Amino acid sequence: MSAQEWLCGGLRWRVGNEDKVRIWGDRWVPSVQGFFVQSAPMGLPVDSKVSELIDPQTEQWDSALIESCLPTAMAQAILQIPVRGMDEADKLIWAESSNNKYEVRDGYRRWLEEFNRTHDYQPVGEARVWSSIWKMNVPPKVRHFMWRFARNSLATCDKISAKSERRGDACPFCNLREAQVHLFGECGWSGRIWRNSNLSQWFELREDEDCLIWTRNVLDKATTTEFEDWAVLLWSLWKERNAHLFNGTKAPEEEILMRAATYADEYRQYQGDETMLPA
Repeated sequence: MSAQEWLCGGLRWRVGNEDKVRIWGDRWVPSVQGFFVQSAPMGLPVDSKVSELIDPQTEQWDSALIESCLPTAMAQAILQIPVRGMDEADKLIWAESSNNKYEVRDGYRRWLEEFNRTHDYQPVGEARVWSSIWKMNVPPKVRHFMWRFARNSLATCDKISAKSERRGDACPFCNLREAQVHLFGECGWSGRIWRNSNLSQWFELREDEDCLIWTRNVLDKATTTEFEDWAVLLWSLWKERNAHLFNGTKAPEEEILMRAATYADEYRQYQGDETMLPA
């Protein structure tokens, strides 16, 4: 199955005033599994359109027709669907979110659910990690960063050097090999920042831990606010690392701590309005 076909599985039709949607074969009934009409309508051709179930005079469902050609449960499911205004077109919408709009995280969640279903596999506590990350009261860019952090997929120098000989794998702060765990948990630069923060208890990594296990361990022990502050500080470290690597700048370590704490507090204070935050 192609990625396009797979993503289309999260779409369904919202019926409007056109003749695009088929009664049988298209996904359009929101309250039934798969959004499909499960059996062909009796007395109607199999290629009949949903528009044929709407009375053109009243612009409402033709309940007599629906109840005569479909099983009772399916008929009731259809009759509960609000009929869109006749000036609106048939529209494909994302069925797996409350606002019917697709976001990258929706695709990831769909992939994860499908993977776990087909492989009968769910790592203990892992689903809670992803759920907690996306629910954090932090800027969206911090949530996206944490998703990549927990997946061990940040573009650290070891990963880049494995794909390109033009860049080495040395940490820009200590010249040791820059893997993700090293940058955030072993490098002397990040270690000093952690130890001077009020989050030092969440700094220590146990042997052989990766960033997913680290995230899960912090989540298990920290309060919600501590977990969010920890995430913002990790993001701030990554931002400063990139500025140092690509622009040659290096902010004082106490300034990094102060900016991270201010950023987290102000986001909570302004209830998520990013326009009120510093860049």
